[in-house]
Amino acid sequence: MYEIAWPLVTRDAYENLYYPQSLIRVKHIASLSRNSNLDQHLTDMLVALRCNYSKRLGKQHEFPLMDTYTELSLFVVHHELTGPINGEQALDVTLELFAHAQVPESVTQVPLSFGEGVGLVGQAFRNENVVFDYSTGRSGLYKMLEGQTKAHEFISAIPLRAITSEVKATAKSTSDLKYAPFAVLCVGTYKKCSQLEQQLRGLGEFEVITRDSFIDHIQGQFSSEVIDYLKSLSI
Repeated sequence: MYEIAWPLVTRDAYENLYYPQSLIRVKHIASLSRNSNLDQHLTDMLVALRCNYSKRLGKQHEFPLMDTYTELSLFVVHHELTGPINGEQALDVTLELFAHAQVPESVTQVPLSFGEGVGLVGQAFRNENVVFDYSTGRSGLYKMLEGQTKAHEFISAIPLRAITSEVKATAKSTSDLKYAPFAVLCVGTYKKCSQLEQQLRGLGEFEVITRDSFIDHIQGQFSSEVIDYLKSLSI
């Protein structure tokens, strides 16, 4: 059995990719430890998000995007310094499950984490792109978990970035820098022919608008609400 594994990067190489203020936020978040209050607050945010999208969003929407069979999971970045690479400290980046709005088929095993680049979560985080999977477990990226008996019919992994207004000039051109990712939101379902799959996977004009609007909301307002909460917590 083979598994994708990505080489570790040095801390300096990682930090040179991102805006300084965005990186400060992510470093704080990556140092947080899970606790029951944090988990519950984030889970409540996921449940509220599902509730909002379980309603028709407008006259053009005949059916809501989500329902009680929609599963949402929030994976948050964690950093661990490891042994040196060519004399420099290396950074091991993982995504840890912090919150989970479950459905009957959900795997309740915790703790759960993915390495950067591993599985849908790790790929979405590493490439900073939204990943969709409707292979029902047959793709090389989809990973069945211990205790999981059924693959998702459809699942998406959406990276969240620490977008800040304080972009300061650096010696390096700011055009080369970007906002650092701090989490990945997974939205999926085990139900066949779901509205979630039809509206996010479809190629028609309506589906494209719905998909773009949904992703914009997740990476905009929802991401901002999550990071505002996380940055308020003490390490």
